[in-house]
Amino acid sequence: MTDAGLLQTAKEIILDIEARFIQMGKILRTIHERESWREGYESFDNPAKHNFIEELGLTKTLANRLMNIHVKLGTVPEHKLIEAGKSKLFEVLPYVGRETPEKLVDISISAPSEGELRKMLKHEYGEPKPQCAHEETYSLTICRGCGDRTSENTR
Repeated sequence: MTDAGLLQTAKEIILDIEARFIQMGKILRTIHERESWREGYESFDNPAKHNFIEELGLTKTLANRLMNIHVKLGTVPEHKLIEAGKSKLFEVLPYVGRETPEKLVDISISAPSEGELRKMLKHEYGEPKPQCAHEETYSLTICRGCGDRTSENTR
């Protein structure tokens, strides 16, 4: 195979990998919504229990980000999501609500790198929204000796 052929094949493989990640997010979201994971698992993603996500070899964070692509950017045609790639889509997720999903995906496609995309987004929209919208948090302390747990409200 020629060098040009190798380069083309590498690009095609990358697009296929990105497409698979986008498809995986859609499938995970459907499994989660239908609770299909209940057949054989105690939990979808709870690390303290036999859970579906761990069985797949995914982290809870990655699974949630992949699902959020479809929750927050689901109005964008799939081919554009694939073209942008999962890493850039993860960067734009916190900005959904400040701008339309379509425009955010277009910005991510035009950005030459994730670093440049982050700069562009911060310049245009400010700091990203925190990924967590929980109003209440606490600190948990576990005694190494006896296992007793104590918590302290932090907000």
